[in-house]
Amino acid sequence: MDTTAPPNRAPLAQLDRAPDYGSGGYRFESCGVYQFKEAHVFSAPALSASAHLAFLGAPESARPALWHLFGVTLTEPQNSSTSASTKDDDERFMRLALEQARLASDVSDEVPIGAVVVLDGEVLASAHNETRMRKDPTAHAELLAISMAARSTQSMRLVGATVYTTVEPCFMCAGALSHARVARVVWGVRDPKFGGCVSLGDVLSQPGLNHHVEFSEGVCADEARDLLQSFFRSKRAAKAAESRD
Repeated sequence: MDTTAPPNRAPLAQLDRAPDYGSGGYRFESCGVYQFKEAHVFSAPALSASAHLAFLGAPESARPALWHLFGVTLTEPQNSSTSASTKDDDERFMRLALEQARLASDVSDEVPIGAVVVLDGEVLASAHNETRMRKDPTAHAELLAISMAARSTQSMRLVGATVYTTVEPCFMCAGALSHARVARVVWGVRDPKFGGCVSLGDVLSQPGLNHHVEFSEGVCADEARDLLQSFFRSKRAAKAAESRD
């Protein structure tokens, strides 16, 4: 099968999810997702399955026309040195988010997702998922991080800030990021089950909203993916062992 993919999609591989992890069932599912290598800044509507297949099956020369047809806008950096600097910063701050994600699974037995808020090159806040520990379905890494950053700056708006999160924000988190007026969001892997930015919706770039958030994806995707896979693999193994006892 042709694994070539358009340059505006995050580098994803097989992602194991537990849709109802901890709700009494441990019904694990596997979601087919995509493998791409470059992170770009772009805006796009939520694409249908047929659109995804059209992208994947098209030759390289035909893809620009398909991007236009499906409303995808790809923005390339104009200055190569600026691009390299931004990429380095993105990787550096995403690795801090990955550290938070590891804490989530290793210390708190939470789904390994971490987030960091950065403004003018300084980290304002960092957090990881705490939904199980707090018994709070809203305690996602992004929400906790932007709440901490808002308290740190004594402002309800985080104008000019960039939020790094290991997984594409859900609808709830994407809405909060828009309310916070952050300038940019960077994530590692897409979430085909809950992602509210590109996978299932386009909250950050909805035309009717009064604030649009720039976003990039695919930064440190392999590490983010591996953390999720390892976490859910261990849960499946534990459940299987429990069933044999």
